[in-house]
Amino acid sequence: MLSTKKLQSLMRIMTKDTVMAIEAWNHSEFCCRNYILNSLDDNLYDIYSLCKTAKELWESLEKKYKIDDAGSKKFVIGKFLKYTMVDSKSVVSQHKRYEMNMEDFILRLRVEEDHRKVDRSGRFAAIEANANYVEGGNSKAKLKKIKASKTKQFVQFALAPKEKESGSNTKRVHDYSHDEASSSGAQDVEPRTFKEAMTSFEAPLWKEAIKSEMESIMENNTWELVDLPPSSKPIGHKWIFKKKLKADGTIDKFKARLVAKGYHQNERLDYFDTYSPVSRITSIRTLIAIAAVYNFDIHQMDVKTTFLNGELDEEIYMEQPEGFMLKGQESKVCKLVKSLYGLKQAPKHWHEKFDHTLLTHGFKINESDKSVYIKSNDKTCVIVYLYVDDMLIMGNDKDVINKTKKMLNSNFDMNDLGQADVILGIQIKRNSEGYVLKQSHYAEKVLRRFGQFDCKPATTPFDAGCKLEKNKGNVISQLEYSQVIGSLMYLMNSTRPDLAYAVSRLSRYTSNLAQEHWDALVRVLRYLKNTLNYGLHYTKYPPIVEGFSDANWISDTTESKSTSGYVFSLGARSTMESEFIALDLAGDEVKWLKHFMEDIPVWPKLVTAICIHCDSMAAQSRAKSHVYNGKSRYIRHRHNTLKKLLSNGIIDYVKSKENIADPLTKGLPREQILFTSRGMGLKPIQ
Repeated sequence: MLSTKKLQSLMRIMTKDTVMAIEAWNHSEFCCRNYILNSLDDNLYDIYSLCKTAKELWESLEKKYKIDDAGSKKFVIGKFLKYTMVDSKSVVSQHKRYEMNMEDFILRLRVEEDHRKVDRSGRFAAIEANANYVEGGNSKAKLKKIKASKTKQFVQFALAPKEKESGSNTKRVHDYSHDEASSSGAQDVEPRTFKEAMTSFEAPLWKEAIKSEMESIMENNTWELVDLPPSSKPIGHKWIFKKKLKADGTIDKFKARLVAKGYHQNERLDYFDTYSPVSRITSIRTLIAIAAVYNFDIHQMDVKTTFLNGELDEEIYMEQPEGFMLKGQESKVCKLVKSLYGLKQAPKHWHEKFDHTLLTHGFKINESDKSVYIKSNDKTCVIVYLYVDDMLIMGNDKDVINKTKKMLNSNFDMNDLGQADVILGIQIKRNSEGYVLKQSHYAEKVLRRFGQFDCKPATTPFDAGCKLEKNKGNVISQLEYSQVIGSLMYLMNSTRPDLAYAVSRLSRYTSNLAQEHWDALVRVLRYLKNTLNYGLHYTKYPPIVEGFSDANWISDTTESKSTSGYVFSLGARSTMESEFIALDLAGDEVKWLKHFMEDIPVWPKLVTAICIHCDSMAAQSRAKSHVYNGKSRYIRHRHNTLKKLLSNGIIDYVKSKENIADPLTKGLPREQILFTSRGMGLKPIQ
């Protein structure tokens, strides 16, 4: 790490390149130190966690074992990206998945401190660091030298050491609870306060971000300085600092946001209504599918100061921003004229302003999703999709798209991002066949975060023969298990429906899991490793919509639970009933899709019947019947919906082997997983 004096001297000549170089160095140092600590058993960890740097830590370990002839055998080197250190006892007891041979590698690794120099201009010149290790066992050991730039070494992982719980005999595992440190490394750690930002070595970049934020606030006339009226109390504020990342995980820009402490607002005094519509992820997928069918171009824009556009109706006072208090007017407060981030009514006011602007310019709001806007005539059609401050603009005419972008620029402070690339963490790629949605970068991040990037790939997400039951013993790794489930759910809901059954089934055991549940979850990660290059493909098929419904009754050996095609759990007393409920839910989705597409002019106004394929003849027969006995009268309220669907020819029978909703309700063999994934449009990206 840099000395305090060096750091202070560099602060005076700091540039963006300098800051990035320092950040890369700190990241390498962070990774190296924490990986060594994570490698040690609990006793060694407690002793050596007091060392502040990787060099100090390694020298302490080396000094301890140097005098022992067998000291070098205390450590081994294994393949974890490049070269990594682990304790031999820990390998056997805690890291079985690596299957290392103790005789293969004997470690002699030295971490140099002089990893770089500072030239006169203040820029860092990375120099090559030397690391020595002995390869081979016994008498055939050979000394080799490895060279690696320290600005790049260990950048692919960062496992923050977990504090040992007092009085616990549980084996120590990696701590993944610190998002910034564990998922992306030290480079993603952001200051929590204004003071931290101003005293960090990245201060020049944070100052630039703060300046940009304040300029936007002033340009929007967000507030006016006034004396605080009697009996009024101003709300506080907070600076939020964020490093915006690109899809590949590298830093895009430094962002500062001034946020009002809205949790201090009083209902019916400072705000009344707070409702604001938020779009469904289903809408994005549907619009992308329509764009593929009609060969639409898709562009992307975002609003720089989203909530500052809303007009406030209420009288709200806020303290002057930290770092920008006017001299001689310290007693004055900010009377908010525009909405500010953090206010409870801010999203509502922004959406009202955006609605008014687009309606004024001839757009219509989709009644099924209030965040979708359409404008069309006999020749052209343009669609705007809004998700808070991110928007997609698609249409069949580039001139119309450009006119729409120009209109938005004239009304709001916008960033034109050109062709759509990433929205909500989902990458949008266009090819000769249509569009592809993928989250390979996110899937890779999940695998690296939980130490499974080098795992052995699996061909299915869930073993068809696996019978999971409730844990009757001690709970293991509950926090980490929940974090893996949460990370996979975002992936599953967005672009990876093939993970649906495995994730939903395993999520039942988050509060009380055993080793078998953990092993099943690791299998999902192994399957994810095998399908990293999968994407959701939308091609130029004829505009016909069809659906598949499926249910799996009592897949649970201890409870009567049914999993429907939409992946949810409920009490069911027969196979027919579970299929019946799945069909009813599929019918609800059909209604939503039909109304959604009827508001999009390029789609035929009279939407053709959407066929739902179901593999249960019993459910269809019951829907046609008017008879309700004691065993089925409780599903009577669902009957009318399904009867209408049947009479309109919407529900059709399909063989179970051809039902692409099958993997949503049960574990399947490899061949069936491949078939159903292709049927859903999920396949490798060429």
